[in-house]
Amino acid sequence: MTPTGNPDRYLEELGLSPGATPEQIQEAYRDLAKVWHPDRFGQDPRLRAKAEERLKRINEAREKLRHYRPRMAAADRRRPDSGGPRIIYPRGSFIPKDRLWIVAVALAALVTFLLVLTAL
Repeated sequence: MTPTGNPDRYLEELGLSPGATPEQIQEAYRDLAKVWHPDRFGQDPRLRAKAEERLKRINEAREKLRHYRPRMAAADRRRPDSGGPRIIYPRGSFIPKDRLWIVAVALAALVTFLLVLTAL
């Protein structure tokens, strides 16, 4: 089976499941390249030809997946300009970025107060 365009098929060629990380792809490629390298089958022309064909498919899969990034779960997706998750309050409003310093100062004061209480 030669993969044709679908990342899942290329991952399958490398023995990986959909959602594999780039590090897993690289590790699987290295392992398979060592196992199927034609030089390991130098004495038998039939096995060497099979190994060459398999290594071509492995190299093709790696090349197609070179810039592959797994899909992120919906909870992990954020727009780069969003600054992370918004803080939601009971009335449905959120703290704008320009007001977050107020919350930070209040939290720092609370932590300082609690540290003083525990020191007594």
